[in-house]
Amino acid sequence: MPSATPIAAACLLGCRRQQGGLRIEVWDTGRGIPPDKHREIFREFSQLDAAARDPHKGLGLGLAIVERLAKLLDHEIRLRSTPGKGSVFSVAIPRGREEDVIANTAVEQTTAFDLSDVLILVIDSDPSVRQAMEALLGKWSGESHHRRLGRGDEGTSCRWCAGCRA
Repeated sequence: MPSATPIAAACLLGCRRQQGGLRIEVWDTGRGIPPDKHREIFREFSQLDAAARDPHKGLGLGLAIVERLAKLLDHEIRLRSTPGKGSVFSVAIPRGREEDVIANTAVEQTTAFDLSDVLILVIDSDPSVRQAMEALLGKWSGESHHRRLGRGDEGTSCRWCAGCRA
């Protein structure tokens, strides 16, 4: 249920040592998350009180991405929350093995990527994100092309790639 009075929130990022590794924690003193919404907030495009939210404050993808990355890395993610008090999100990171770190330091680092034969489609509603990605991809490949598609562009072919349906 939307709050009639905005809640001033603060955020703290911390790291705690634990047996076998460490835990990265994000403490949020905002409105908190009711227990029946704990699973929902990890779904893509899910936001509590979405109807009252400013679309410029995010799309509801952050926690879905964090959860997927944690699963891919086999890291535990936790949520503790009390409505009206705030939330704590945490990810457990296991301690690395010294031999893995030493072995990886010998790998040659590259600063550029060869993207000459790669087509990358950037989709984002935020123009500044699109511009930043265009600049980064242009730096990596030496060229960058963009096309803004809007209503009525369905079925339009992108002139930079053969057969692409943008």
